[in-house]
Amino acid sequence: MPRAASNVSHAFRYFSEGKEKNRAGNAVVRFDVNDTEHMAEILARAAGYQPRRVTGAWEAIAGKGEQETYWQLRQQILLRQFGEAVKKNSNEDKAAVLQAVKNYNRELTTPELKPFAITSQTLKDSVMQRMRVQQKQEIGMPQNRKSIPLYREMDKYYPDGRPTGQVDARPVK
Repeated sequence: MPRAASNVSHAFRYFSEGKEKNRAGNAVVRFDVNDTEHMAEILARAAGYQPRRVTGAWEAIAGKGEQETYWQLRQQILLRQFGEAVKKNSNEDKAAVLQAVKNYNRELTTPELKPFAITSQTLKDSVMQRMRVQQKQEIGMPQNRKSIPLYREMDKYYPDGRPTGQVDARPVK
């Protein structure tokens, strides 16, 4: 859609719906057409300008999401590394990851970051979950119970772990 049409379309939605929405249809910024400042923002959008409240709201959403993703990713990386060390039964690797976990936890100095801490229980639960997942995958079972009938139904199409009806397909020895 040409830029001018897009700007007018956005302004019309601000006017008719009274809000800027995200992909899920939830309001990010609300507009009251009876408020002079809000109406000026709608007209400015029609002229091609982005209202400061809209820009600020999207920046806040992005910034919060980035921070959450950053800490979750760091936590997940350490949990995966510890899981691999346990899987390899390497005391040296376990010790190195535990030291990295201690360093990571020391970085969580503010109250809002404390929920991202890795405790011994978190490590234990993560390893147990990884072991359950591994066992299920190795015997060809799904991760959740609701998929068990589907997996069993699909098994008839994959005897011996190979799709049926293949021409010249031989197992690797």
